Amino acid sequence: MRKRTQLELDGIENGSIRLRTKPTARLSYAFVPQAGGNEGRRPDRLIIFLGGLDNPINIWQGTLSRLAELSVANGFGLPPILAYDRFGIGQSDPDPSDVGKPLEEYHDGMDAVRDLRQLLIQIAEQKLGREESELDELRIVFCAYSFGVCVARLYAQTFPGSLEALLMIDSAIANQLAETFTPNPDIPEVWERARHSLPPGTTPQMCRHINQKIMSSPYSGYALTSRERMRWTNMPDLLPFNDRPRLQGPDQGLPLVTVLCSDPQVLIPMTAKVRPSFDRYC
Repeated sequence: MRKRTQLELDGIENGSIRLRTKPTARLSYAFVPQAGGNEGRRPDRLIIFLGGLDNPINIWQGTLSRLAELSVANGFGLPPILAYDRFGIGQSDPDPSDVGKPLEEYHDGMDAVRDLRQLLIQIAEQKLGREESELDELRIVFCAYSFGVCVARLYAQTFPGSLEALLMIDSAIANQLAETFTPNPDIPEVWERARHSLPPGTTPQMCRHINQKIMSSPYSGYALTSRERMRWTNMPDLLPFNDRPRLQGPDQGLPLVTVLCSDPQVLIPMTAKVRPSFDRYC
């Protein structure tokens, strides 16, 4: 089976760019010009797809294909669309700011926001006919998944008034490190405090097994297992609350926010079936 590494869609532009802030590394992107009767007009909004940790842009292939089909079938225009591989994933180079640093100083969520901001500055100049001083006049619609939701929220609070809409799909938990989800039975005071609140039949060995799984995942707080090498340990400091700060859009009543969560009873067996195919494509 052919390995897919880029988005494939009529009219799409797959390319790479060197951010002026990090000129030694290439950042890959996919850009779809506005369509459906809007051609020739300067765009006033941009849809941006943000994937989870280690997710390359090709995870959006089905979504974008279906969106194009709906646009044609229902006769509505589409604004320009941007998807990109953050540093270290897909066809993008590793983050050059990590060179020579210990893991605890690797790039974090705010670095991802700064990279996104610089990418938007350059894409707006090259594709949308807007200078950097006009960037905040461009209304942003984020379609974000997992860690991408964290990036979208951080971007929204760093650049208030820029978001017109935010679609949050299975957001990663930001205000608590994954390794704290399950009590550590090898720390007596922690285990004694937590064991009475655990489901009946939960054993110390079960908790050890879960903690080992978590510590080997990209969400463990340490950039050890992630291709993206994203530092997660300070995420609770960056986003300490699930419902704050309040998002501020360009107009009253904005941004429009939609939250989607998968039913775990459905997601787990589906993931078990899909994962081998997903690995082949990635």
